[in-house]
Amino acid sequence: MPAPSPHAAAVNAEDELSGAENLRELRLALGVIHLFLPLGPDSDAITAALQDLHERLCADEDEQLRSAGVPDRYLIIRPVNPYSPPSPEDMRRITDAVRTLASLGMIAGRGDTC
Repeated sequence: MPAPSPHAAAVNAEDELSGAENLRELRLALGVIHLFLPLGPDSDAITAALQDLHERLCADEDEQLRSAGVPDRYLIIRPVNPYSPPSPEDMRRITDAVRTLASLGMIAGRGDTC
């Protein structure tokens, strides 16, 4: 992680995001299940149930982040939805935007306390 930008405010990411950590971990685990679950021709109901659970976890995570006041101080980038990924062109645009923020030292990650 690059050093913080002189334009970036001090942050303690661990403290600020700890409330949503369990929901984030559940959402990530669901993504792994979706990625590696062998699905056959009759798997529409399973896929729909996983997508519904993913949407509910995202909504709960968003609510927890909003209620903690985190968006008042931080920009939170939503993860890519594995059930509805962006087009390759949009993915390039997302990647370019994140690279730009990272190169300017504007992205705080796990363990950042400055």
